[in-house]
Amino acid sequence: MRFRREKAVADIKDVDEYNYLGLIHDDDDVINESDKETVPPNYYDETFNEDLKVEIQRSEKLQQNLKRRTRDSRLPPPSVKHEDSNIQLETAVEVNDDDVKLTAEEYAAEIRKEVRKTKDVKVSDRFNHIRQDIINFDKLTERDIVRILRERRIYEDDSVVCINKPYGLPVHGGPGVVWSLMGVAERFAKSIQCEETLRLCHRLDRQTTGVTILAKNPDVCYNVRQLFIKREVIKTYWAIVYGLLDYERGTIDIPIAIKYSKRGADRLTLKPDILDNECRLLKRAQRASPAITEYTVMSSNSCGLSLVEFKPISGVKHQIRLHSGMGLGSPILGDHKYSHHDKLAPQKLSENICRLLGVTKTKTRYIPMHLHARQIILPRYFGDRDLVVEANAPKFFLSNVRRLRLRFK
Repeated sequence: MRFRREKAVADIKDVDEYNYLGLIHDDDDVINESDKETVPPNYYDETFNEDLKVEIQRSEKLQQNLKRRTRDSRLPPPSVKHEDSNIQLETAVEVNDDDVKLTAEEYAAEIRKEVRKTKDVKVSDRFNHIRQDIINFDKLTERDIVRILRERRIYEDDSVVCINKPYGLPVHGGPGVVWSLMGVAERFAKSIQCEETLRLCHRLDRQTTGVTILAKNPDVCYNVRQLFIKREVIKTYWAIVYGLLDYERGTIDIPIAIKYSKRGADRLTLKPDILDNECRLLKRAQRASPAITEYTVMSSNSCGLSLVEFKPISGVKHQIRLHSGMGLGSPILGDHKYSHHDKLAPQKLSENICRLLGVTKTKTRYIPMHLHARQIILPRYFGDRDLVVEANAPKFFLSNVRRLRLRFK
């Protein structure tokens, strides 16, 4: 069916006026003048009324849908009025040429465009801005990743190079991993004029940002790793946790073990009932590793969030995440793996926190983990002096610290 832009009001008496309004398609059957004698009485009125009822129902249905979906008054929905034999058709689609006719499909497409422009966005712009700060390394090339790593160098000498690891880049390859730090280490070494391949001295989680040390030769790598094994390296982490801690300072000394389920190794868990001298005497399925973490609360807010500084003494996998989420009962913001004791599910946040972060409750799974490796101190690196390496927190971390009304000491 084709509509004109202007309003057309007419008293329909015969098929010619009916066809003038465009209510008959070109392929419709029109009765010739010679066949009028065989036409039963009131044929034109009955045919017209049936077609008109169908068009009126379509227009009324479209009008109801548009009233429900759009709030923009610039494009009011079409209206159809029928009183006895008078028909009023009006449309409000703006076209530059008055002779241009729009089909029902084209008219609906124009309405959909305006609806998309005025549609309320559930996720706020500021949360989208936070997500834009996070790089999707799976969609980048090796050359782009090397360029990013070169820009994120914070210290370099003849023995080591330290970078501020970005969020989302794993240090090792594995199932589902497209690019990793070690996967581009050879090309990264060539870009900084290093003769040998760079070697990783320690590891960080994929969602953890901050200081990462790479050695330029095997001897330096071995020496630095020995410092980590002997617990001589001083590591400092910043984290936003969901919860108010009872004490401003404290030490968490709880062993960590692998949690097994019917499908095998599930995730790590705490074993507070295992003593240190029993950790390596148990069976493999029950074996645990000693883990010690010191923490200091820097600030907190009325919504139940705290900015905490962690200093892990040992170096067990996921140690800070486990001690914070399972030990203190205050999981790290954005850590959906250790937010629940009995299940793996997205983190649940209060309405006030979601409002401050600018995110709906259904989108909390997209909140990045707020854990940052702030500082690493290598003792006796320069003989009698230590090497202190610090990395600035990412933009989304600092931005959310301000939004959540937290502060650094």
